[in-house]
Amino acid sequence: MKIISIEDLEKRLKNPEQDDVFIDVRDEYEFDEERLEGFENIPLDEISHHLDAFKGKNVILFCRSGGRVEVAASLLERKGEQKEIWKCLESMIDWKRANKPTVKK
Repeated sequence: MKIISIEDLEKRLKNPEQDDVFIDVRDEYEFDEERLEGFENIPLDEISHHLDAFKGKNVILFCRSGGRVEVAASLLERKGEQKEIWKCLESMIDWKRANKPTVKK
């Protein structure tokens, strides 16, 4: 399991690797309200139903404050077959504080 900063995340979003999958584990209403371009929403309580989609992929996880990323990363580490797990411990809160771009409803 690896950690990615919001600066490195922003760079990776601009130049993703072929096997990258960007997952926002916030609830659907949070994601719909404001999100990062390039991320797919799979709420934390649904992530275990999507393990097959992550096989052989680099899974980059993001959330509102960092807590759900920890839970999702642990679950994937135990049950998934992904290539790598990247967790952004900085969050949507930090992203917005840094005046990075978001997509709003």
